[in-house]
Amino acid sequence: MIALALFATPLRAASLIVTVKDPGKALVNEATVTLTAQTENAPPSKSTDRTGRATFDQLPPGPYRLSVTKEGFVPWQGPVTVGTKSIDLPVVLKLESLSTSVHVSARRSPLANSDPNYQAIRTGRLIKVYRVSNLTITRDAGTFTFHSGSFSFLPPVMGHVTTGVFVGEGTFDFKTESELAAVRLKRMMGATSVNENFTAMVIFFSDDTFDEIKQNSDLLDESPTAHEEALKRVRSVIEGRREPYDPPSPVQRSFLETILNFEDIPNYDAEILAEIYNGDTGAQRGSFRAFLHGRKYSDLRLLLNPHGAMPMLRTPEEVTLINFDPNSYSDGVWYLGHTLTELHSGTTNPKEDKRILAPDHYKIDAVLGSSSVFTTQPDLTVTCEMTFHAVQDAVRMVKLDLMPDLQVSHVIWNGVEIPFVQESRSHDGTFYLQPPEALMKGRTYSATFEYAGGEIVQSRFGGVPPGRVWYPTPDGPSSRATYDLTFRIPQGSKIATVGNQIRQGRDGFWDMSQWTMDVPIKQAAFRWVRDASVKTEVEETTKSRMLIYVAASPGAFFNPPSADYMLGDVGNALRLFTNWFGKPAFDNINVLVAQGGASLPGLVYAPALFMGGSALIGSRISLDAATRARFDEAFPSLMAGQWWENTITPATFHDRWLSAGLEGFSASVYDLAAGNGSFKDRWIAARDLILHGMRMSPARPNDAGPVWMGILNNTSVTSGVGWILNGSKGAFIIQMLRAMMWDPQDLDRDFQAMMHDFVATFMNQPVSSEDFQAIVEKHMKQPMAWFFDEWLRGTDVPNYRLEYAYNGTELEGKLTQSGVSPSFRMPVPVYAELAGKTYRITVVPMQGNSTTEFKATLSARPNKILLNANHDILTDKEEIIAPHLKDTVR
Repeated sequence: MIALALFATPLRAASLIVTVKDPGKALVNEATVTLTAQTENAPPSKSTDRTGRATFDQLPPGPYRLSVTKEGFVPWQGPVTVGTKSIDLPVVLKLESLSTSVHVSARRSPLANSDPNYQAIRTGRLIKVYRVSNLTITRDAGTFTFHSGSFSFLPPVMGHVTTGVFVGEGTFDFKTESELAAVRLKRMMGATSVNENFTAMVIFFSDDTFDEIKQNSDLLDESPTAHEEALKRVRSVIEGRREPYDPPSPVQRSFLETILNFEDIPNYDAEILAEIYNGDTGAQRGSFRAFLHGRKYSDLRLLLNPHGAMPMLRTPEEVTLINFDPNSYSDGVWYLGHTLTELHSGTTNPKEDKRILAPDHYKIDAVLGSSSVFTTQPDLTVTCEMTFHAVQDAVRMVKLDLMPDLQVSHVIWNGVEIPFVQESRSHDGTFYLQPPEALMKGRTYSATFEYAGGEIVQSRFGGVPPGRVWYPTPDGPSSRATYDLTFRIPQGSKIATVGNQIRQGRDGFWDMSQWTMDVPIKQAAFRWVRDASVKTEVEETTKSRMLIYVAASPGAFFNPPSADYMLGDVGNALRLFTNWFGKPAFDNINVLVAQGGASLPGLVYAPALFMGGSALIGSRISLDAATRARFDEAFPSLMAGQWWENTITPATFHDRWLSAGLEGFSASVYDLAAGNGSFKDRWIAARDLILHGMRMSPARPNDAGPVWMGILNNTSVTSGVGWILNGSKGAFIIQMLRAMMWDPQDLDRDFQAMMHDFVATFMNQPVSSEDFQAIVEKHMKQPMAWFFDEWLRGTDVPNYRLEYAYNGTELEGKLTQSGVSPSFRMPVPVYAELAGKTYRITVVPMQGNSTTEFKATLSARPNKILLNANHDILTDKEEIIAPHLKDTVR
């Protein structure tokens, strides 16, 4: 025995490293890790650090009992045997189940904003200071030169540094390669490129920015006090939510304020964390968001994000340059485009799908109002189950659109509560889902959300305003899903919503109704009507079921026509538009006659004035021609929205002209069919609006920018211009195509066939301007890029001068086109009025600023020769010089 002992290997102490993660494999810090030994020499308990690790060194070999505890998680226990080699032990905690049944509770889950990595970014303090000198970094078309100064950064999270601040002297240069973008820069800030000196810059990033700066800097021994002040200044702007109006001031927020700091205010800390969790890091996949405090522009922002620089606009462009200065004429989006890599390689895609999740079905149970006047129950209380599939692999955190007014209390995943991120309604309160597992592309999942909020159901609307997101929707392009909706409302009132009603009854103090929508739609909406009559009818030609609600309006200045009269108008619009465009996606059309106007999937809100048209209001108030046309077209435009905003959906804001323009064009078709005399008046009014704007307008809308820029044409100087160009000039684009396709024998049949094809091809899909151009080229059997470049992406509006004389029955004419670029071309129809009717006698092809002579043989001498008789072309000025007559100018 003694000899054996002399040759035995001595027992050595070892280390135990415990790494703690949550169900989604995120590292958990400040978890308590305890080792219990069979002897009395157990080490003291330890807390995990920011890497999720707790290390026990010099442990004597032997059996131990390990326990890990953390608030919000189920305690973990298990045996571990320590030998002579160090052990790396992973521990995965399960989330504590706070509720086994889905119910809306006023108490908010303690898991809200509980992610330790989120808190580390959100509340972290800057550490270390790095001096830089003449350092240049380039991000796409932007170049930053840091002449002198220093950086400071937040501590790393999961090995990634996410936030940095520069203080010193720097220069920012930005130059676009796009001629259209350069023109916009010139319009916004007076030059075609940007050169701005700055004294501070805050950056949020998931790319390799930290490594690039660290390798080209010197570590200093000083406090980051100035850097903290700069970070605090930026956070105070980007984290503060701004209501559309700020009482007592009557001034409305700017367009940029509204899209950045109201409905879809981004939480940049959560954005960066989601990119880290989802593996979107590094030079190729990571993001970079810079906020510069310049000498001329105090809040200039360059945002680069592979998932979309401005997701609130539902657009795929990855790069944007913004000047946030609501008190300045230069406030706005200066640049929005794809990366230089994509532009150079020709791989840009106007319909690129950057979504992470895509919804399939919603089951929503909503309670509106209160059953008792003594309660303080919020306006809207919702339990929403969303079934969805992942569009990308390894998703562990994703933003969902939801109005910050609606505060989430619980999120349930497979019967268990899970963490989520959502700050308060007065801050950057967007919502972020944190699944407890890494999602697989194409696989279907389900999550249930409980939330409530006041001030979201507005009395003047009787429901959530149509543009506001009242249930969680994946961020990005409009997604379509089917719906199962249940509403509980105070007794005696009614709900008007999308889909088919399949059930109604009483549930305690509430009236309950259930609705289903089996056709995938882009948005579910509702209106709560306290008192309304209901009538239904089936339209015989289209077989559509029409249901009309007429809300009671005692003492109203205008009362709507009878329900039968209004159902007749609904049927007329259905037949007419089905004939011109094909069937919409919805077999049932519900119309609510109440305040507010909107066209939603299978649901139309229309005020009484819209239903009565000019005849109703004209009985009490004198109307001019343009106003009469607007009232006559109001309801047909809403009905046309069933095709153009709902059956098909614009892919991005660039394509919004399709829905707005086609609605306006459809209203003109209704004018023709109704014979109400408004066809001519509506096109004259549209032309005046495009070329002259609203009364007291400081700028001509057409000159603000091309239609393709959409709502970005809305600036401090050109407020509302984006909507004018989308609706009025967009309608002219369709009207000009119709004119080019018109045939004396077949009339509008070719155009109608094209529109039937367009609707059938893209039904229940997002559609781009390029999609529409392809359909046009298919039916016109020729390239049409020239037309869309001129009218959609250009701002030229031609002038025409027609001189003519007769040689017997032969017309000899000379047509001059002016006020356009050399490449601008247009086929110009010439008309003759004969025996009270107007005939097209020829079409003159024109290009650039030029004059073309033409001849046309007539059957008899006409009363007059006309240009643009059917408003075939948007023109700035038309001049006709008749023989022996003075000039006449229109």
